[in-house]
Amino acid sequence: MLIEKIIDLTEINDNSSSRKKDTVFLEWYELAKKVLRKTSQYGLDVGIKLPLDSRHLRDGDIIFVSDDLILTVSVNLCKCLSIIWNNPFELAKISYETGNRHAPLFISQNNERELLIPYDPIIFDLFKKQFCHVTEVESRLTRPLSSNIAAHSH
Repeated sequence: MLIEKIIDLTEINDNSSSRKKDTVFLEWYELAKKVLRKTSQYGLDVGIKLPLDSRHLRDGDIIFVSDDLILTVSVNLCKCLSIIWNNPFELAKISYETGNRHAPLFISQNNERELLIPYDPIIFDLFKKQFCHVTEVESRLTRPLSSNIAAHSH
């Protein structure tokens, strides 16, 4: 099956309850990719080829609908650093240190004062020395700050 667009919710009829629901699980860094090949939860071979000007995939996106199937996207859990900031200075310092290392930064789904970074032992050691509220957690990285997933160079 080849997916070439993200489905708008307005394109789905009301009889969605009778459709089988299947899921394609992606890593957080795969959400920005335009070309992917994955196997769905129930073994369906799925090719994704989105237009270059399309938005990134998001957790919960519907990527295929037929009379008997709805195919959605879900982000896998991954090992992360959780950093709780207490004041604007800490937020600025966390953002600076993370950006200086070109590491992606995410906002927690549960706490606006919690920032998440994909696990990196060097960043973990650095932040452990500077901030008392850094821990290792398993989380779904679904809310990136800005467009920090896109690669760039200096």
